[in-house]
Amino acid sequence: MEALAALLLLLFCTAQMKAAYVPGSKSGRSIFWLGMSAFLFAACLALPGVVCAYWVGECGLSQLMEGAALALAGVMGAVYAWTTVGPEAQK
Repeated sequence: MEALAALLLLLFCTAQMKAAYVPGSKSGRSIFWLGMSAFLFAACLALPGVVCAYWVGECGLSQLMEGAALALAGVMGAVYAWTTVGPEAQK
């Protein structure tokens, strides 16, 4: 699950870079969907699995911190996705 979350975060960061550095690109929809899917897989699915594995003793502290870092990046994806469609988004 962590590999899929990391892949979605990588795609989300690529869409962010495209929106920031390619003039005139209309990638708001892709940023929204990639940000929300990164949030879903990283923060909502991967993090609880890593926390449960840590409680049971199947993984160490380093894997727990890696899952937390992925979850924080997923939360960043959700925040950035909502800013692309929120009331302050450019029309």
